Amino acid sequence: MSPKVSVIIPVYNAERYLPECLDSLIRQTLQDIEIICVDDASTDGSGDILAGYAAMDPRVRVVSSAVNSRQGAARNLGLHEASAPYIGFVDADDFVSPAYFENLYQAIIRHDADIVITLYRHVGERGEDLRPQGKNPIKSFFRPDCPPPASGHDWDRVLGRGWEQNRDFSGKLQRLACVNHSMIMNRLYRKSLVDQVRFPEQIRFEDTPFIVEATHRAARVFTTPEGGYFYRRHPASTTATWDFPKFMEAFAAHKVLDSYVEQAVMTDEERKAYRSMVTGNYLHYAKNLVRKVRWLTPVQLEQVQAVIPANVYSHLHKRLVRKRLRLVAQIGFVLFLVAGLILWIEKST
Repeated sequence: MSPKVSVIIPVYNAERYLPECLDSLIRQTLQDIEIICVDDASTDGSGDILAGYAAMDPRVRVVSSAVNSRQGAARNLGLHEASAPYIGFVDADDFVSPAYFENLYQAIIRHDADIVITLYRHVGERGEDLRPQGKNPIKSFFRPDCPPPASGHDWDRVLGRGWEQNRDFSGKLQRLACVNHSMIMNRLYRKSLVDQVRFPEQIRFEDTPFIVEATHRAARVFTTPEGGYFYRRHPASTTATWDFPKFMEAFAAHKVLDSYVEQAVMTDEERKAYRSMVTGNYLHYAKNLVRKVRWLTPVQLEQVQAVIPANVYSHLHKRLVRKRLRLVAQIGFVLFLVAGLILWIEKST
């Protein structure tokens, strides 16, 4: 029987979490799936684990890369191998609920959609819920600057019951921007749509250009409250720690997105809205670069200036100047206290 959904899993040194991920997939209530595991030149026991599951379940296919090419290239390889009419992505350190892909498949068929989006939950290394106590259970699905739905799964307030391209675009994009747009896994895609889209390779944060291009190409996007994707946060995950190279990769990913926005066929209104969204993303990373990286050298500043828009660099530079002025003031205050202490000691002796 032909698969209804192709699930693509990039795998690199994921032996600790990989069995739980694969177990959650082979136990799906939607049995007509193919599970494409792209072993991105793992050096741990991931290859042996994949071989064991492939021998146990014919739906598990293993594709191996001779060299480590990062997640974007691995996902592209999986897309090339996929044969089902719908595509889903799962990371090797995450897992899904038993009815996850059945819920997404039924939703995308019912609405004749190109993309369906659902909830995901943050969990810890042992799978424990990381949702803050007393918070709305779907708060983590939304960007911090967007209000959560008034109650329950009020999806009409996010994307409505579905929208069509070139209709109420500004309102559509405004609502879409309130959804965490950088999460590739909490969605199901029509294969004929993503056949035209590929991930940028050799950089992290490859999700964002792919998602935005796919969304722009889509005619119909729907949401469903029937989630069940569990995103594991651990010390080795992409967003666990930040340093200068990681911020540079985030800027590089958005430069790819910026290039798409400039070249794609879209109305002036669409282009203006997308430019605004991309600029907002640049500003978000620029603000956090200044906050998380203790000191930027002149060479690093030149590297940043070369990849971000001039108006964003101006904003970054102003924040950096303020940070350095605060640092100088703090050092001056400490020196003043030390000098006062020395004078007091001299007078006391």
